[in-house]
Amino acid sequence: ASVRSKREREITTTAMATDYVLDGFPSEYVHPRGIPRAEFPVNISSFVEQKGGAESAINMLRESYSKYKLLEVGLERKRDLLKDKAPELQTALDMVHTLQSKESSEETTVLNFPLSSNVMAEAKVQALKTVILWIGAQVAVEYTFDEANTLLTSQLEGVRTNLSEIQEDLAWLRESIVTMEVSMARVYNHDVAER
Repeated sequence: ASVRSKREREITTTAMATDYVLDGFPSEYVHPRGIPRAEFPVNISSFVEQKGGAESAINMLRESYSKYKLLEVGLERKRDLLKDKAPELQTALDMVHTLQSKESSEETTVLNFPLSSNVMAEAKVQALKTVILWIGAQVAVEYTFDEANTLLTSQLEGVRTNLSEIQEDLAWLRESIVTMEVSMARVYNHDVAER
């Protein structure tokens, strides 16, 4: 791990409006899913000269900035969907465990289950051997308790892994977005100073 300067530590912040933390990435870090690092022009005058002037440099930075923001919005949407899916999977897994614990029992169990978003139904069940899981796309499949447990556990682990990766991606993007914002401001200020 690289030692960060005092200024870099000051820039490190917690993004209050989101669930990810901008904690800085070492300069040798390579994003595992291929999102490119935003370049920070150290020498702003040579950067502007290489890009053919301040206007073209700012346009290039704005284009990159827009791409990062678009990717950020998409990942935030995906994150929100996964955050909604995780509790549903956990509830289904808990219900499978509850039903499995009553598998050998002869007593009748009363269950409430959703028919739609605001409509619940009551069912009396006893000596269940299987469970039917809604797997999406208007398809429900019957599983044994062990199969359902394995399926739901793997899906829940997949959702948690995806959420973790998305959190990392969002932190990486936030750092890149801040870099682009600072670079645009530096180019603009350089242009003003040159006039």
